[in-house]
Amino acid sequence: MNIQAILTKKMEELRHSDPELHALLDKILKDKSGEGDYTLDRHKLPEQDIKIILKEIQQTRELG
Repeated sequence: MNIQAILTKKMEELRHSDPELHALLDKILKDKSGEGDYTLDRHKLPEQDIKIILKEIQQTRELG
């Protein structure tokens, strides 16, 4: 199984288990593949650092 197939499978699993995180990762991956315009899109991204975002996701999971 190649890297793309593994990534596709994991993203599909994530789509069902955590749709919000899936949407964020999907946006990040699209930007890295050359789609979009980072100079415009960067203003739409959360300004928090990744540690804060992950902490919020973990807290949400614990509550839900």
